[in-house]
Amino acid sequence: MGKRKDSRQIQRHLQTADRDLAKGLTATEVCRRHGSRVYAGGPVRPAIRSHPRRKDADHGRRFVAEPDMAVGRSTPPWVAVSGGWNGDMHVWDVKGGRETACFRELHAGRVHGVAVAPDGLRVLSGSYEGSMILWDIRTGAVLRRFKTSSKYVTHVALWSDGQRALAADDDEILYCDVDSGTELGRKRADAGFLTCVALSLDGRHALSAGDRDSIQVWDLETMTEVRRFEGHVGPIWRIVYSPDGRRALSCGADRTVRLWDVGSGAEIICLRGHTDHVYSVAFSPDGRKALSASQDGSARLWMLPAGLGSRSDTRRDRWLANRAVHGGGD
Repeated sequence: MGKRKDSRQIQRHLQTADRDLAKGLTATEVCRRHGSRVYAGGPVRPAIRSHPRRKDADHGRRFVAEPDMAVGRSTPPWVAVSGGWNGDMHVWDVKGGRETACFRELHAGRVHGVAVAPDGLRVLSGSYEGSMILWDIRTGAVLRRFKTSSKYVTHVALWSDGQRALAADDDEILYCDVDSGTELGRKRADAGFLTCVALSLDGRHALSAGDRDSIQVWDLETMTEVRRFEGHVGPIWRIVYSPDGRRALSCGADRTVRLWDVGSGAEIICLRGHTDHVYSVAFSPDGRKALSASQDGSARLWMLPAGLGSRSDTRRDRWLANRAVHGGGD
């Protein structure tokens, strides 16, 4: 009964997201700084945008697409892949700002998870009709289909060598070998309906979160929970590791972005400023900044504290590295 209630709660949030796409809702964010730019992927009114880190953010490169739910990227060769409501998958040249391919209806339902392999040649994607597939980015050919236990694959992640994958499969985390398709582990998470997962740099641990306030840390060899982060109120929409693997960022329905010490589970800082659900968050490559995107129509760039001491952001402007960029007209 509780599981069905959690699923209905998520469905209500998704229906709200459907209605608010026209306002500039961003569901999934990709942050990648290259030179003087910060790259953001997702339906920002709706588009994939590359924003200069200056006030004239509207001059950044903009890749117009259908309203997509998920984006993955690889650098090099600087490609991005987006998937959306009708199961189509779009391939983008990030530097050139153009769509290079569109593969129609690879999935039968809306895509909620995309991860591009480090070689930029393979893509792992998962959708709301319960499929998770590995496919060739050049031809769209399906290379492998993975067995899932539900109708809801909400997020996928690939290890740094592209050989192992992690997925949020309804209320379970699914860990598998990419080349063989062998299931390496499966575990029901105590987080209700899962919304996101993340793999550690060494592939030994994972993070998972859902609609029940907490973030769980998993030992993937034993598939046991080793730690839990508490602090959010309501669903958690995204969790990511820092580039050095020592910290993690999360965001959720409570309109906050939270920075965590992975080793201890301590909350380092809670960043406030968004006025609606925060759906996406990402680290800059040096781990010193965070980019967040919210249903309030804004993306915010935050300067993160260097130390691991726990504190709140009662003076939020101290942590804000740049003013919010709001969705607007063309």
